[in-house]
Amino acid sequence: MYLDHAATARYHPQVSSFLSEFPSLVSNASSSHGAGMRVRRQVDAVRRLIADTIGVYPEEIYFTGSATEGNALIHLGLLTRGHVITTEVEHSSVEQNLLLAQKRGVEITRLTLVDDTLTTEQVLRALRKDTRLVSIMSINNETGHRFPMEGLEEELRKRKIHYHRDAVQSLGKYPFQARNMGSAVFSPHKYGSLEGLGIVYLHRDVKVPPLYGGGGHEKGLRSGTHNVPAILCAGEVLKAITPVMEENRQKVHEMRSMILEAGRELGAGTLSREDGSSYLVNLTFSDLPAEVVVNALSTSGIYVSAGSACSSGAKGVSRVIRGFTKDPAQEKGAVRFSFSPYDDPEEVRRACRKMKDVITELRRGIL
Repeated sequence: MYLDHAATARYHPQVSSFLSEFPSLVSNASSSHGAGMRVRRQVDAVRRLIADTIGVYPEEIYFTGSATEGNALIHLGLLTRGHVITTEVEHSSVEQNLLLAQKRGVEITRLTLVDDTLTTEQVLRALRKDTRLVSIMSINNETGHRFPMEGLEEELRKRKIHYHRDAVQSLGKYPFQARNMGSAVFSPHKYGSLEGLGIVYLHRDVKVPPLYGGGGHEKGLRSGTHNVPAILCAGEVLKAITPVMEENRQKVHEMRSMILEAGRELGAGTLSREDGSSYLVNLTFSDLPAEVVVNALSTSGIYVSAGSACSSGAKGVSRVIRGFTKDPAQEKGAVRFSFSPYDDPEEVRRACRKMKDVITELRRGIL
């Protein structure tokens, strides 16, 4: 049973039919001949669809190779000096690029969660005269915490401070409006489309230099041949799931509740909030290392994770998890379960029963 959809989600049922009908030749969307121009119109139609979904203009949407690249475009493009505010629990594609910016002389304030959450007031208190960027994710990818930050975009806009959101775990799952933000990044393979594509929203008044040169694609911001299959598929899937977002959320919330109940019966805690994302939950086994649990469940055909897939090769406790708890036992035993609305609830029930057997055997020293 695959329960690691926060790493990459199960394909939407429409993906198979989309790929089976895809032509054997697709012209380069940047070619000036008729075939290329037809493809370009299809790509731009997806651009308009994404823009309409998040409430922005089509010319503010850019395609990259990944959300990681999108975060790099914003953080390394904007930050050559000054001060940035972020959190202790950002994705590695934000944290690592901010560390690169720090080497240029940029100063970083990492906000600590207070009572398991983050408020607009915390951000405003941390502002300085030289603050150029505030970068806060919308939904945490390891615990599911949601950071709505009501009123922050208006306050930052008044102060002419760029507001960036890593919204990878939001698009296609929860309504997300970016109109008054400076930028945001999204990842279609997190909502059931193909890998190899990132989406960047960048406000039309913001100028960001490209990370590298090339053919001048995407209005000069991101050179490289468009990944047309991934772009068109992202549009098809987004079009299909947007009208049923709430129905899908209810489906995955049921699965989340099953895992939580199984965890309670096993004496596990949780780092996830009740008002967090329905798409994932983090259980903590204080008497078992997370990697031991993950490996034992994997051997039994249940696939979960001990943190973000983008940092799973790192040794020790997840930096992100450490931002949610200071209890060493919870830190070491945090395991993430994440869901797709296209999972079979009965399979999740079976996975819960199997998990109880596996954890019980681990505690007895059988595995």
